[in-house]
Amino acid sequence: MNLSRASNLGTLSLALILLVSIARAPVAASGAEEMVPLQQEEGSCPDLTGLYEYQGKAADGFPTYYRALKTPLTLDRLLGTFAFGNKYPELIGGQLSGIGRGLELTILGTNAFTYLDSVVRPEDRVVCEAEMLRLEQHREVGGDGAYNKLHIIRTASIEKGGALQVNVTIRGSGRFLFFFWYELPSEEYQAVFLRKAES
Repeated sequence: MNLSRASNLGTLSLALILLVSIARAPVAASGAEEMVPLQQEEGSCPDLTGLYEYQGKAADGFPTYYRALKTPLTLDRLLGTFAFGNKYPELIGGQLSGIGRGLELTILGTNAFTYLDSVVRPEDRVVCEAEMLRLEQHREVGGDGAYNKLHIIRTASIEKGGALQVNVTIRGSGRFLFFFWYELPSEEYQAVFLRKAES
């Protein structure tokens, strides 16, 4: 009798263990959204080449000026290349050439002025998503007791009419007097640069 009860208890314990194992086993979620890795093959990057207006027009609901400097939304500032500041009235356009990591911006000005700069730095991450180029950048800036770490995401794509749309998101943290860290206000910009006729 005792052996029979022990056998039954053993069988019951084994069944419980099997049930718990099945309950804890991962279940394949039908229709669940899977994490798809970003495509980083530069060969699939969109072709953004073309001549565009130097100053862009802000999208509805976005700032009409860039950062605290309150400068216009110019092509060089939104793409993160060397910026010309208050000289923008003398500049007439920006020529994009190259694809992916080879993307370059040539600023065109009056009196045959030109300036060439690379859009992508060696440390930047370049990701191509369908018809959009995405740059992920980390920048460190400081001086006079202040130090900021910035994470910048820039995306560029061509609209149906041929205009260039550039989106910029800036997030980061700052350090004051080498001790106190604080979160910086996030910034978002979106501007459209009309395509110009090339001579």
